Amino acid sequence: MVSLLHRMKRIQGSIEASMTEGDIFSRLSKTARRFPHRQAIGFFRGGHLQYWTYREFLEEVKLAALGLWSLGFRRGDRFAFLAPNSAEWAVLDFAAFRLGLVTVPIHTTLSAGQIRHLLLFSGAKGLVLGRGGALEGFQVLCSLLAGLAPRLPGLIRSEFPRLKHIFFLEDLPVLMEGQKRAISFFFGEILDRGRKLRDRNPSLPEGPRPEDLASICYTSGTTGEMKGVMLTHRNLLSNALACTEATGGNRDDVHLATLPLSHAFEHTCGLLMHLFMGATVVIGRGPAYLMEDLQAARPTLTAAVPRMLEKICLALKEKLSRKGRLAAGLFHFSLKRTRLYREWSEAKNPLRAIVFLENHLADRIFYQKIRDAFGGRLKKIVCGGAPLDPHIAGFFLDVGIKVQEGYGLTEHAPTIAVNPFHRLKLGSVGKPLPQVDVRIGEENEILVRGPCVMKGYEKNPKETSRVLDGDGWLHTGDQGFLDEEGYLFVRGRLKEMIVTGYGKNVYPAPIEQAIQRSPYVKQAMVVGEGRPYLVALVVPDREHLKASGIEGNGHSGGHLQRLLLEQITRFTSDFAEHERVKKVLVIPEAFSETNDLLTPTLKLRRPKIEDVYRAGIDSLYRV
Repeated sequence: MVSLLHRMKRIQGSIEASMTEGDIFSRLSKTARRFPHRQAIGFFRGGHLQYWTYREFLEEVKLAALGLWSLGFRRGDRFAFLAPNSAEWAVLDFAAFRLGLVTVPIHTTLSAGQIRHLLLFSGAKGLVLGRGGALEGFQVLCSLLAGLAPRLPGLIRSEFPRLKHIFFLEDLPVLMEGQKRAISFFFGEILDRGRKLRDRNPSLPEGPRPEDLASICYTSGTTGEMKGVMLTHRNLLSNALACTEATGGNRDDVHLATLPLSHAFEHTCGLLMHLFMGATVVIGRGPAYLMEDLQAARPTLTAAVPRMLEKICLALKEKLSRKGRLAAGLFHFSLKRTRLYREWSEAKNPLRAIVFLENHLADRIFYQKIRDAFGGRLKKIVCGGAPLDPHIAGFFLDVGIKVQEGYGLTEHAPTIAVNPFHRLKLGSVGKPLPQVDVRIGEENEILVRGPCVMKGYEKNPKETSRVLDGDGWLHTGDQGFLDEEGYLFVRGRLKEMIVTGYGKNVYPAPIEQAIQRSPYVKQAMVVGEGRPYLVALVVPDREHLKASGIEGNGHSGGHLQRLLLEQITRFTSDFAEHERVKKVLVIPEAFSETNDLLTPTLKLRRPKIEDVYRAGIDSLYRV
C-alpha cells in the first residue's frame, strides 16, 4: 500500500512538472488548439463589447510577433509597457513572450522621473504607449507628441540610447501628418509588417525555455525603493496553473480585468490563468466605467484590491441611507439574520431552519438587487494586494458573493496562498498553493519555497541574497502563522510593526481597518513607534460629513477632531488597551498616488507619510 502511494505521488509530481514545462506562448497555443471557437478576449469598441475567439487572438499574437521580429527584436531584449489595459496590450504581451523578449510592465501612475529611471535602468529596447495616464504621466514623450514629432527619433535616441522603437496602441493625429517616423509605429502597422513577413513563409526561432527570463516587474516600493523582480516562464506558468486549482476556476468563467495589467496580480491570476484554462477575459475600461462594464460583461468573477471593495461597500451603504431609516434598518437587520443563518449552517445547527425563510426573503428583497448591479452572475471576487477587513468579506458573503482573499508578493509571481472557494475562512489568506511550501521562521516571518520564487532582483545581488537564502527560501518580510487546518494568517509587515515606548508590539493594519469602518473616515494610518501611546492620522470623509450636517471646519482641534476620536474609540473597542488610539491628527488631503503617499497598488507609503506630517505628529505628544 505504501509503495502504491509513493508511485502515485511520483506520477502526480511528474504530471505537475510537465504542466509547467514549456513557455507562456506555447501554453496559449495549446489552449487555442483545444478551444479555437471559444471567446478568449473581450474588449470595448465605441462603447460596445466585442470578442476575439482563441483562434483570432492567437492569429493576432503571431502576426505581432512576426512584426516585432522584422524590426530586429530578439530573445532577451527588454520590452516595456506604459499603457492602460487594452486587448492590444495583451496581444503584444504574448507576442513578446513568443520571441523570448523580457517584458517590463510600468505603472501608468508613476511620475515622469520614475518612468524615465525605469526605462533607463531596464535598458528597454521597445516601449508600448497608450492613451490615458501613460501619456500624461510621461512628460518627456508628451512634449514630443505635442509638437516635436519631426525631431522624435533624434530626441528619443539621445534621451534613451537603448530605446529603438515606440509602439502606439492608438492612432495619434499628431504623428499622422506625414512626418518621418523612423522609430515609432502604430499597432496596426506592426500587424501589417507581420502579414508581409508571413507571406514570405519565414520561420521564427524556437520559443524560450522554462528557465528563461519572462518579465521584470518593479515592486510598488512602500519605502520608496523600487526593485526589479526577475520572473521566469516557469515562475509565471507555475503560479497561473496553481491558482486555477486553488481558486476553483473553470473554462466557463468570464473574468473582468479591472486592475491594471501592469499589476502582477491581474496579469498572472487574471489574464494568464484564465487564458490557459480556456475561459474568457474581458478587458475593463477602468474605474470610471466599472459598473457599466459589469453590466455589459456579466462576469462570473473578477479580481480586486481591498480598497476597491471598501469603496463599493461604502457606496452601497450611502445609497441605502438615502432610502430612509426604515429601509436601512431593515437591511442591517436582514444582514444580521443572514450571518446567523450562515453560522448555524456551517455548524450544522438544526435551528438554521428557523431563519431560512428570513434569509430567502432578504435575498429576494435586497441581495439579488446588489448582485444584479454586478451583472447578475458574479460568484466570486479574488482579493489581494493588502490586508482585507473581515467585515468587508463578510458583507459580500452575506449578499451572495464570495471574496476569496489571498496573499502574495511580486517576488512569488505573485500568489502564495488563497482561500478555497468552498471552504472560506474569513480573516485568513487561505491555504498555500499546490507545490508551494510555507513555513514560519524567526520572529514569526513567513518563508516560502517552490517553483514560483523569483530568480532575483535585477542588478541587485545584495538585496537578492538578503531575501533568498541558500536553501531556496524566500523571506517575505511579513509576519504570520499557520493554524491547525493549514490556513495562513498574516499579521503585518515586520518593518511596519510598531514597538511602543513601553515595549508593546502593535500591528497597525487591523487597527486601521477597524477605524475605516466609520462612515466619517476615508483613510487612516496609525503611528506610535517608540512613543507612549498610539495616534491616528485620519483623512475624514468630507462628503459624508457634509451630508450628515456636521461642520468640517479646521484641520486641527475642535469639533471634528473630537468626533473622529469618538468614532475611533467606538470602532476599536475590541482591541487591547495598548492598541487603542489616544489622539487624532486630521489630514486635509487624501493619501494618493498623485501626492506619492500611496503606491500604485494602493498601499500606504508609511515612512513618507510620517515625514510629511512629522510636525503635526510631534505636536500630539507634547504635554
